[in-house]
Amino acid sequence: MFFVLIFCVHGSQAFSQSNDKKATKRYSQATELYGQGMRVEALVKLDEATRFDEEYFDAFMLKGQIFAELNEWNKGVDALNRAFEIEPFEREDWQESLVSMYHRGGMYKEAYHALEVGEQLRGWQMQSDLLESSVRFANTAIDAPSEFHPTALLGDVNSELSEYYPALYSSGDRMVFTRELVYPNRSFGQEDFYEARKEGDEWWTVRSIGEINTPRNEGAPSIRGDGRLLVFTACAGIDGSYGTRTGVGSCDLFQSDYNVLSSSYNDSGKLGGVELSEMGEPARLECRWPVFVLCACFSFDGDTERWCRISM
Repeated sequence: MFFVLIFCVHGSQAFSQSNDKKATKRYSQATELYGQGMRVEALVKLDEATRFDEEYFDAFMLKGQIFAELNEWNKGVDALNRAFEIEPFEREDWQESLVSMYHRGGMYKEAYHALEVGEQLRGWQMQSDLLESSVRFANTAIDAPSEFHPTALLGDVNSELSEYYPALYSSGDRMVFTRELVYPNRSFGQEDFYEARKEGDEWWTVRSIGEINTPRNEGAPSIRGDGRLLVFTACAGIDGSYGTRTGVGSCDLFQSDYNVLSSSYNDSGKLGGVELSEMGEPARLECRWPVFVLCACFSFDGDTERWCRISM
């Protein structure tokens, strides 16, 4: 539902720093621009920083992150590999990020090779079983491709923005999906829920689900079979706050009941309450920082729910 930072900009002081004052100044300007959502301008300053200091590890790492956010995967892996040339001992901590970047960029053979390189590092192992299995599968599948012809949904649900994580009602004619909105002067997009209905062969956006959406992110919806319960992931802001909700981990699961009389979900003030749901489960499924809980999924009968928990 959201892009987890590959590199910690504010923690970069733990890595190698430049002794060149001009390079350091450009890097500081780049981090400030990046924090304001000005990625392209930040890259210009990072290019200047690496011209003054060709061994500036932090600058190449930040380049890699920005290129990843811009989906410029080739440039991203080049920046990461250059950073590893400068600081080889950092590879163990960031090799999985390189594997992920290769894989997300469709460079499946390179991703598998990066995985093999990681396996040769002492004490290294992939933290994401899903990513590892995906890389291994892609490495073999690319040599024996299967015919697959996906088509875009008709209607207006697709836009110039990013739409993802759809959740279909059992009736097959209603859907809740996540749309990433873009705001100026923000490094990251704003994820909100939208509802769509199917008319014939076309899907049309009905509304933004304003009773759930907040200035923070909501995503990864899961709908119980009867359509009366929506479970989703909400994440804390940079300040650690959930806003009107109460959370414990960095990302937690919340529920919202659907009111058939008003054709709406309960308001955000009721999300994350301590009351029990109809399933007898806590309304908020908790985990302790630094853990992400996301991507809930109901069983067909609605009596069982599973979710992912990511330890960082």
